[in-house]
Amino acid sequence: GLGWGLLWDLGPSSSLLDIGSGYGKVVFHLRLMARMRSTVGVECVQSRHQIALKSKALLEMEEEEMLAGGTASGRTSPESILVDTLAPKEEAPKAAARLASASTHAAAHAPRSESAPSSAAPEQVAAAGEEAAEPPAAVTTLSAGAFYGVDFRHMDATAEAKLVYTHIYIFDWVFSQHTLAEIAPVLQRSSFYVLISFRKVSEWWGHGLIKIQPVAKLTGFRTNGGEGMTAYIYINLEKVPQV
Repeated sequence: GLGWGLLWDLGPSSSLLDIGSGYGKVVFHLRLMARMRSTVGVECVQSRHQIALKSKALLEMEEEEMLAGGTASGRTSPESILVDTLAPKEEAPKAAARLASASTHAAAHAPRSESAPSSAAPEQVAAAGEEAAEPPAAVTTLSAGAFYGVDFRHMDATAEAKLVYTHIYIFDWVFSQHTLAEIAPVLQRSSFYVLISFRKVSEWWGHGLIKIQPVAKLTGFRTNGGEGMTAYIYINLEKVPQV
């Protein structure tokens, strides 16, 4: 069989970018649950970004207290700190776990498909900084500090030349068509392996992101208003091992 490589998995050799990261819940959970090398959230709303930064500072402070001899609350692991700090607001732990499982399974069982429009040649999307997406020499382990590698940035992802991460999660359910049209060329230039989106492939192809192929979907997501959503798992066809 074909060797898909470690970078398809959510693990210590891979990196995550959460576009529209809000309070950072997905970023925190995937760092702890999947032990990813780095998890980064970008958010354009200043107030949400500040809450994410404050949450990270509180989590790191409580982790230091725990390592120094335990906290007053009796928490004994980074995971318990995270759950207590972020609960009861959301179901990010469940969502992150489902996305991690589905992403790994989908990449391993992805069908070869010719249904997507032909994309630009790999050399046309390569650019300076590409080496950052290459695997480390050996599988890395979780660095000292449970939240090492977690970062939050107040920025507009559509203004970037490219995004150098192995996995990109984008909560684009609330994005306008204008925003989708602006982020699509950025993604087309990017070297990700797996993209998780709430938009159908026909929308992405229509906006010029033509190198992706859907391989799985997850149902059961709901907005705060109770509206149902479906998450789609896409792979980058430029990264698929060749026969």
